Parts: sequence; structure tokens; C-alpha cells
Amino acid sequence: MLYEIEPNDIKDDASVVFLGDSITGVTTHINDDDWYVFDASAPGLLSVNLSSDVSHAFDYFNVIAYDADHTILSSRRGGGNSYYEDPLSFTVAAPTSGLYYIVVESSTAHTTDPYDLTVNFTEGSLTSFAEDYETESNNIAPKDNPAFADAIAF
Repeated sequence: MLYEIEPNDIKDDASVVFLGDSITGVTTHINDDDWYVFDASAPGLLSVNLSSDVSHAFDYFNVIAYDADHTILSSRRGGGNSYYEDPLSFTVAAPTSGLYYIVVESSTAHTTDPYDLTVNFTEGSLTSFAEDYETESNNIAPKDNPAFADAIAF
């Protein structure tokens, strides 16, 4: 089993994630952000899963995926437990090769109970997958600049 290595509270001190291996971490205090990094060798899909044995129904964790430019690709908030939800899981497009970051931070509640984080990566052209995934940057309204809008196919 792998464990987070402190300090990893900022992007520059991110712990390396070994794809497919679970890493155990703890947010020891309310401002303890745990940063993780991995290097994608090609475009593909990034799958993130956080689970915890916390036994209460609170939002203990924010899990955020960033690209190398610090653009948020996706995020989820929850307990990461089976009390009222499944583990925090999401899949997001990684449209280029390069560094990607996952941050686990305290949410509206705080716990010092450990969490397990697993990151997987499926290499491939984003058009080769059965489902479409949002890509960044698309925060500008299409009426202002249509080049920044994601295409939707029916």
C-alpha cells in the first residue's frame, strides 16, 4: 500500500501518483490540501476514485482535477463512503499529454479519517471513446466566441 508523503499541500510539492495503485492519505487539519501529480504520455481519459470509511453523512472531501495550467477539469464533493453515496468517482478528458493534478481537500466538514485515492488513465484520442467528455477551456459563452464551445451531437 502507498501513502501520501507530506508536505504535499501545494502544487509544487505534489506526491506522484502511480496509475492504478491506491494511495492512502489524510487531511490532518482543515487547511491540509493533498496534491497529487502524474504525467500523461498522450491524450485520454482520467478516472478518479476516492473512498473513505468515514461513518457520517457529511461532505468531508473536495476532489479536484487540474491540468498543468491549473485549469479545473472537474471536481466532486462528498464523504467518499457508503453512508449515503458511493465513493467519489468521476471521469474527465485529458486532451493533451503532460502533467495532471488531483487535489483532495477538506470540504464543509472535516475528518482525520484516512481516504484511499486511485487514479487511472486510458490513453486514446478523445474521439475514439464511446462517450463524449467535456474539455476545457469552454467557459466563454458561445454567443461571445463560438470557438470555445464544446460541440454536442445528437
